[in-house]
Formats: sequence, C-alpha cells, structure tokens
Amino acid sequence: LLGEASLIMDRNALALEYLSIAHKAEKIPLGALKLMALALAKEEKWENALRAFGEALAEDPPDGDMRRACAEMLSNLEYGSEAVSVLADYLDPFRDYIDKQPLIKNSGWIMPTHAVLDRLSPGAADRARNKETTARAEDYRAWYAMGNIFLDGEKYEAAVACYKRALRVHPDYYDALHN
Repeated sequence: LLGEASLIMDRNALALEYLSIAHKAEKIPLGALKLMALALAKEEKWENALRAFGEALAEDPPDGDMRRACAEMLSNLEYGSEAVSVLADYLDPFRDYIDKQPLIKNSGWIMPTHAVLDRLSPGAADRARNKETTARAEDYRAWYAMGNIFLDGEKYEAAVACYKRALRVHPDYYDALHN
C-alpha cells in the first residue's frame, strides 16, 4: 500500500523502495508485480520495466490496463511491432479474429502469439498460456490503442481496421471516430 500511495503521489523512487521489499517475499503479490512495472517505467528504467511487465502479464494475462501501459511504453521506445503484439495477444489470445483481418495481419507487425511475453521475461508465455481463458475482443480502448500504434508506425490501413473494430463495440467513442 505504501508503494501504491507513493506511486500515486509521483514519488516513484520511494515507491520502488517499498515495492522492492514486497518483491523479497516468497510469493510476490500480484499487485506488487504490477506496481513495480509501472514505477520502473515512470523512472525510465526501461529494461527492468519491460521485465516487470512481462512478469505481471504472465501472472494476469487478461489485465487490459497493464497491457495498454506496456504497449504504450513499448511504442514510446519505438518497438511498434512488440506493442501491437502485446495488445493483439490480449484482445484475441487465440487469434481467431486478427488472423482473419488482412489489413492487420498483413501489416507485418503482428508477432507470433505470446512471443513478446517471452522476450520480456523468459518463460512468461507458458505461465500466461496456462491462465488464458477467453478473448477480450470487446475492449474498445485496447483496439483504439492498437490503432494509435499502427498510426504512429504509418501502417494506416491497419490503424483504420483497429479503429473500426473499436467503433463496432462502442459506436460513440469519439477518439476512434476522430482518428
């Protein structure tokens, strides 16, 4: 709780101190894994943040907020393909929808399922696969975020396909309409 409060107050270094204590436990609480990833990203400790995101996502694959935060960081670091793939694994873990969307699939940015998780943290994909249950294709914010990453990478057709998918779920979503 002290780590979370410190993070909320933008005292990121202090948050890392508190969260480091939680990470010494035999079983690290899931909340501490997630907060550590966010705190490391805010401190711009990119390599450690990516590893922490991988660990957190391996433990809770369907966490859309963590997926979007991880994808945003990857995109900011100009890892567009990895960012898109993190969201694709979240939105469609078995790739039933994305594999049928040529504008997205043929962008060349979609990596094999869970490939990014293993790159972030070795063994994370296997741990995530064991916890994967259903697709979260209705998360219009994640479709919008994926569209933005494609847009930043000048993959316009794929971006439009993602925005259209967001609008299918939430027809009044202004940001997707605007883009």
